[in-house]
Amino acid sequence: ASTEFAHIAEVVSRYILAFPEVAFTLEHNGREVMRHVPTGEGRTALAEVVGRELAAQLVPVHYHEPPYTVRGFVSPPTVSKPTRSHQWFFVNRRFVRNKTLAAAVSHAYHGFLPEGRQPIVVLFLELPPDLVDVNVHPAKIEVRFRKDAEVQSVIVRALREALVTGQVVPSATLSPQGEKFSPNLVPPPARRARCGR
Repeated sequence: ASTEFAHIAEVVSRYILAFPEVAFTLEHNGREVMRHVPTGEGRTALAEVVGRELAAQLVPVHYHEPPYTVRGFVSPPTVSKPTRSHQWFFVNRRFVRNKTLAAAVSHAYHGFLPEGRQPIVVLFLELPPDLVDVNVHPAKIEVRFRKDAEVQSVIVRALREALVTGQVVPSATLSPQGEKFSPNLVPPPARRARCGR
């Protein structure tokens, strides 16, 4: 029962993040566990999922490079987790799992986090429907991009720009616009750095 409830809570959390303009209430054994008031504001929805204190520390992402738009929230290097459990990716508001997006996050944070630590990431990628294939998994939870390397490089630039704008990393870390990445490339171990949560 506890495992099934954890799965349900995760699904509700994804919907809260994707649709902050919708009200959600989750009850378990007669007790209210989650309640989201539909403010339409992303950080409010984020606070319901990860807690107010943690949500307040995350850096907003606003990036547009036609035909891609990237928005969301990411953690500064001083805030991290031991696993990817606090990473949510949405493509055209649908929750997905995708190696290209996960690899892009690793590239963007390379050199800022110690080995074995993961950033907190809530990312929304919007792109034309014809550039993404949603029929690669029966549950529609996995997607495939028509231009993997292009998507990855856009995500890296979006995250690094957010970290620089939020003044949590030096401006010299911005990637040139023409830089391309391989979706299968695994970055070398990050250098040691002081880390918070």
